Amino acid sequence: MTSKLRNGLVAQERRSEEMETRFREAVEKMTTRKLSTRLRVAYGLGGILGLFFAGLLGFFAWTAPEGLPFLGRLVLVLGAAFGAAWAGISAYVLKKGSLNIKTDENAAHGLLWVFMVLVMTAFLVIGAQTEDRVLGISMVLYGLAFFVAFAIPAFVSMRVNRMESGIREQLLRVEIAMAEMAERETTRRTGAGPS
Repeated sequence: MTSKLRNGLVAQERRSEEMETRFREAVEKMTTRKLSTRLRVAYGLGGILGLFFAGLLGFFAWTAPEGLPFLGRLVLVLGAAFGAAWAGISAYVLKKGSLNIKTDENAAHGLLWVFMVLVMTAFLVIGAQTEDRVLGISMVLYGLAFFVAFAIPAFVSMRVNRMESGIREQLLRVEIAMAEMAERETTRRTGAGPS
């Protein structure tokens, strides 16, 4: 069943306001978990490292020698921006005190995926422009190693997370609809029974 057809069928379903409220509350409860001490430490360290790399790579981009190619400086700027964005996500999660599996984790994985695609593209272009072929191929291989080690797992994790969340939401919607139908049937039978 295509997602367009599925969404059309779900849109045709008659739902009460109470059912929608119960559904939203259940989804929120299902996707949000309070930060444990381990997660607080992990996000705290991630935020500190993000700020450190933002400052370090920003400094290197600012003070890089004149002979550094534009793409090399761009990679440093992208690294600084990535570090700052990572620190921002960490601070946001720590401030909330909870982790939304659907949005927060997907934001982190998406950020990592985009950054790695941009860096890999820059490595490919720099490697192709390098006069020393061995050095150029080495740069491309280093970029590819980072891409395989970080970007592909982040992308797969993001896709699995989205699919799992979608399936859980659909099952939850069916469960709540069935509970509502059972409540209506109970109310109908109680109202029709002897008084």
